[in-house]
Amino acid sequence: MKKKNICRISRRNLPEKSLRLSSGKRHRRVYWTQTDREKRDMKMWDMRSSIAVTCSLPYGTGSRLPGGGGTADIVSYAREMGRAYIHIDPDGGTSVLSETNVFFKGLRHLNTLNAEQTPGGTDEEMCWFSETLRNGCAKYGLSSDLIAPLEEDIIPAFARIDQLAMHYQKRHLNAGTMIALLATLAVATVTIQVLFIPHHPEVLWLEFLEMATIIGTIIISRRGEWHRKWIEYRIIAEQLRAYPFLILAGMNPTERRGTDPGDHGADDWTGMVIADFWKHPPSLPESIHENNTAIFNFITGEYLEDQARYYRKANSRHENRDETLEKVGIGLFIITMLASALHALGVGHSSAAHDAVLQIPALLTFFAILLPASGGALATIQVQREYRKNALRYDAIARQLTILIRRMRASQTLETSREILGEAYALITSENQDWRITLIVRQLHPA
Repeated sequence: MKKKNICRISRRNLPEKSLRLSSGKRHRRVYWTQTDREKRDMKMWDMRSSIAVTCSLPYGTGSRLPGGGGTADIVSYAREMGRAYIHIDPDGGTSVLSETNVFFKGLRHLNTLNAEQTPGGTDEEMCWFSETLRNGCAKYGLSSDLIAPLEEDIIPAFARIDQLAMHYQKRHLNAGTMIALLATLAVATVTIQVLFIPHHPEVLWLEFLEMATIIGTIIISRRGEWHRKWIEYRIIAEQLRAYPFLILAGMNPTERRGTDPGDHGADDWTGMVIADFWKHPPSLPESIHENNTAIFNFITGEYLEDQARYYRKANSRHENRDETLEKVGIGLFIITMLASALHALGVGHSSAAHDAVLQIPALLTFFAILLPASGGALATIQVQREYRKNALRYDAIARQLTILIRRMRASQTLETSREILGEAYALITSENQDWRITLIVRQLHPA
């Protein structure tokens, strides 16, 4: 008799025919076998528990009190498990969301992604990525037919989301640059009015417009969620970029944590999107693994080495930009020091200089005020874009990828190659996830 079918009970709670008595020296135990109704109830409970745990979003109508079976028990169990659910009142038609509001926030983000207009350049990127994969197959002796199933859903989805990520990245970064420069321009406007045209206070309306533009840009950016969309769309795009290589290697990254919604964080809607793609992978030819060596050479050359080249270029680009902004900022502060020194030494303070059209003291004062503000604006841009930090990060990732590529080249077994590819994928995706944390504090704000 199975353990789950045994229960200690009293005689009065069971019909006589279900009792099985066994005598002992000190006590008597009463055993019973489940009735058909009890077996049915247990199966129903197992089904309800499974629904509450695996369903993407449980919802139901009717009584909200558990114990009566049916929907009420499912909703109660979902609440105990911390799952999100919706209860609809059949009388008034009103709906009540569970306390897990972050889950519903993620669904709203998903709806926003689905409603996005396809940006220009998507078709070109889709053709480029497809052609790159096909050329890679030809280079490593693989059939280009391997890429055809990926061209139906995966490659178009990658191209669209990648273009959306770049679109919102440009918006966010350009808005940040504009805010920093407008703040400097506002300082220049008021300085010019006070020093050169004091009898025209109406010029200060320009400063009013500059401040209004800064505030308007911040409001539009936050309402449009440019920053969030850039980061989260980039996370999805980079995982879709890796999709063709992982599926050719016979790997499914979601199997490590499962594809059920409960296996993802409540706010990890991007993980739910990727898991959904892996639930219905494209069908590949059965003969795909007849030449694993060629497949992993293709993966190494077209994915790992390509990513390593990208991170090396990104490291060099961010280092150069960081150095340029630092040098320009230092130069502005040095010029400010010279202007302040000349002003303090009384250069241009003669009566003739004051009567001249070009007023040297006023110009020195202007530069002494404006140049530090300009240096501060450049420093704001430098910090917002994380040039130095990203350069160090990209250099470290490029080095680690180089080591993984060497290990992949020396790999002798399929299991080892898959393990190395899994490490590389985890490295790249963790870098993408770090952006969510690093740049979440880089929301646009007045400089």
